[in-house]
Amino acid sequence: GRKLYKEHKVLLDKLAKEYGVPPQYLLAFWGLETNFGSYKGKMPVLDSLATLACDPRRSRYFTQELMQALKLKERYNFAESDMVGSWAGAMGHTQFMPSAYAKYAVDGDGDGKKDIWSNTSDAFASIAYYLQQNGWRDSQTWGRQVKVPVNFNPNFAGLKIEKTFTEWQSLGVTRFDGSTLPKRDDMYVSMVMPDGVSGRKYLVYGNYRSLRSWKDSDYFAITVSYLSERIKFPAII
Repeated sequence: GRKLYKEHKVLLDKLAKEYGVPPQYLLAFWGLETNFGSYKGKMPVLDSLATLACDPRRSRYFTQELMQALKLKERYNFAESDMVGSWAGAMGHTQFMPSAYAKYAVDGDGDGKKDIWSNTSDAFASIAYYLQQNGWRDSQTWGRQVKVPVNFNPNFAGLKIEKTFTEWQSLGVTRFDGSTLPKRDDMYVSMVMPDGVSGRKYLVYGNYRSLRSWKDSDYFAITVSYLSERIKFPAII
């Protein structure tokens, strides 16, 4: 990720100014979805979606994605051989489903195409646009790992519960190193415990919800966040 940041620095810094999303997050998504573009899937998307549409477990969802894929093929004159992806129909560097492509794919280099399969400029721009459109704020980070007291009530965890830093501090929550939380009450943040009450705890901000909108999983959002920090801050272990 660090090596690829240097390779794509000019473009990534440009996108950071345009969309407000720091480069390390774009690289982290790219790394998790396709191992930095090394594996994007080779299955015909139309075939995959047609097959899954016949599975009664999620027939309605995949039927809708199939219809959207056919519309994209007609609109952009995609060759079937170019529309390849995962077994579930996720496409290109970004692993966008057809509906996500329709909403968020961006022509990042101005060549008149939105090529998320072979054009990293378009892929990075599409990820940045997705996050921007799903609530990313350049004035915040994603969150922080914290410590809680032994008697902490686990019912306070969950994205539906929001408190100020002062309120969390009053419940005994501290930074991971034991120091006090930021002294600001202009943000309402939530706590997540992906491993349960005996595992890691995080206070997460609005940008965490933006990351989580990509995939409905705390593990995914935390992994993106952690990888992004490893890319930006080599000393983190």
